[in-house]
Amino acid sequence: MPYVRAGDIRVHYEEKGRGPEAILFVHGNIASWRWWEEVMDLLPEEEYHAYALDSRGCGLTDKPDRGHSIEQFAEDVEAFADALDLKEFTLVGHSLGGATALRYAIRYPHRLERLVLLNPPPAEGVKIARYGQPLFRHWQRDKRALGRALKRTAPARAHDPFFEELVDEAFGASKQVFEGNARALARMDVSGELGRIEAPTLLIAGGMSGWSSLRGVRKMHQAITNSRLKIVPGVGHSLNIEDPRKFVDLLTEFCWATSRPQAIR
Repeated sequence: MPYVRAGDIRVHYEEKGRGPEAILFVHGNIASWRWWEEVMDLLPEEEYHAYALDSRGCGLTDKPDRGHSIEQFAEDVEAFADALDLKEFTLVGHSLGGATALRYAIRYPHRLERLVLLNPPPAEGVKIARYGQPLFRHWQRDKRALGRALKRTAPARAHDPFFEELVDEAFGASKQVFEGNARALARMDVSGELGRIEAPTLLIAGGMSGWSSLRGVRKMHQAITNSRLKIVPGVGHSLNIEDPRKFVDLLTEFCWATSRPQAIR
């Protein structure tokens, strides 16, 4: 269980592989690094060195009562990269982690080799999140309700023992994760800055994600010049646990395709 001091918190992370290509995974809301565990297990170890952290308030990382904003999450990623002396890496973000990755790409482009966004929130934020506080508080008190909510984000995932472990970890997140992260999504708005992203970008969305989610991802694809979009049928919001093999195939294909100077079409 490795830890590193990143800014004002101690961050737990896991790593796998010994390859020359560094990949940093950032999980979604009320989650943990384990949402990337199966993906990391499938990555070719001789080609990639994968890192997955527990974000502020989640998993085994410190749980302060402050700092729950998209800007701070991006700062945490930069501090984590500094602590591990990562010179250049591919940044992969899921859901809320996609919002973190977007802000990171805009604010800290200097070491970003590629950007991969799995069902990120709309660039203008999720304004309805500010009205969902009672629901988030209910999930914090009722693990079965939280489990049902997480299952809706991964409709193609079997309700198996691994999924139950994900629910158990989510239930242990801090109060600020359940309440502060919703406010962070409501306050987020990078819609006017997407044109600043220069790193090759892959946007992935599940075909069962819902019309609103797919519309937001398509708009993001149009705004990020050097980007490509992949809609995956038969899965929902969380391809990383619904079909990790498919996610790895898309990720490694993108890494290979962008390892040579060429325009993305």
